[in-house]
Amino acid sequence: MWGLKKLMGMLVAITAAAVVSPIVYIRFVAPEELPARTPETLRLTEVRSERPAEGNATSFPAGRLPVAADGRNATAEILNPEQCSPGPGLSKLDHGDPSRCKLPWLKNAGTRPGCVPNSTVEYIRRFVSFSITTGSADGFFRADLILCTWLYHVPGSSLFFFTDNVQKAGDRFGNWVQDVIPQGVSFSKEQQAARGYNIDWARAQFRFLYGLKYIIQNDRDSNTGKRWFFLVDDDTFVNLDGLVAKLRELDSRGHTQHGRYFGDRGWGGAGHLFDRAASETLLRRLDRDCIGKYMVQSFHASDVTLQKCAPSIGLKVIKEDMMSHCQATYLREKLLTGRLVSLHTKRDMAKPDMLAAWRMRLHYQVMYHKNVTAYNLLMKVGNCAYGGCRSSLCREEHDKTKMELFLEVSHNATVMPMY
Repeated sequence: MWGLKKLMGMLVAITAAAVVSPIVYIRFVAPEELPARTPETLRLTEVRSERPAEGNATSFPAGRLPVAADGRNATAEILNPEQCSPGPGLSKLDHGDPSRCKLPWLKNAGTRPGCVPNSTVEYIRRFVSFSITTGSADGFFRADLILCTWLYHVPGSSLFFFTDNVQKAGDRFGNWVQDVIPQGVSFSKEQQAARGYNIDWARAQFRFLYGLKYIIQNDRDSNTGKRWFFLVDDDTFVNLDGLVAKLRELDSRGHTQHGRYFGDRGWGGAGHLFDRAASETLLRRLDRDCIGKYMVQSFHASDVTLQKCAPSIGLKVIKEDMMSHCQATYLREKLLTGRLVSLHTKRDMAKPDMLAAWRMRLHYQVMYHKNVTAYNLLMKVGNCAYGGCRSSLCREEHDKTKMELFLEVSHNATVMPMY
């Protein structure tokens, strides 16, 4: 187990002095503070401060999260405010108020600097619809984690949540839609014994596909002209710049007569992406040839249903390497390329809640700011991957050590660690 002083020295590049305080807070140097001829890259300065009072988990140091790890690793350019979107507040009408982030721990995770270019946000507004599947059992904690990170930059007109309890969602940002479950769904005794199927789990599966149908139908009814429909779980983390870069590349190839379905072998954590031609086919055939055949008559999970029915209704199924159902500790350097579209963060959203929020903050810094310091830390504290995403560099016994490390640097989950 690392000593705390040693840990902080590893987490923050400090050249002038060793770490001497129990917690090191960091702020960025704002553009107006830079010398006139300094290259336009954000630099970090160390700010020493008293540790917040015990028990106050929502206390924050003055200043905001850094954009880059240090002068050597700084890759994010300072963008003119007119060229970038700092998060909610593109306009009050379209994007709401930044205070709608429900997690105090993540209030600053998605804000300027290092913001998403307006061109990316505008592309999403015009051409992309997101369907997010989430449930109320955890108080929408996972939905809040993504609302306070990557969804900070998605216009409300492109964002739809599908859940089991719209009333409980309250005033959360986006369009919230109540789920439905068709009559006639049942499970064999073998299914119940083998997998523990129940009606709540079934509702979540139908939520996934009816969410897809809803955003397609909404596009037709509203004549919004969307080109792309992206179906994701609330534990999928999306790099919007990477997504839009991929979509523009696909746009440049021209549209196809037969619809295309992009994913990672059908796994839900990577998300499911459909072009407009595919949406036309799905709107006609999803109920009968997908939901009816693979979920009502013979029940399968939603991602399995899509994998089975897509080719049967004439969609071209394409495995997209930049959409992954694996997590950070498996993907490693891919996170820093800027090309990765999505990854699965389910295990990194596991309790305790503050640890999950810390890990999502690190994901955001890595994916949106190419923060190498945050990357190195995420590789040390991110949960290990299993199954097809298993890595020899990260094993089950490491997860216990990571929990101990978190409890140490967070003072037993009372203070949110920065780095």
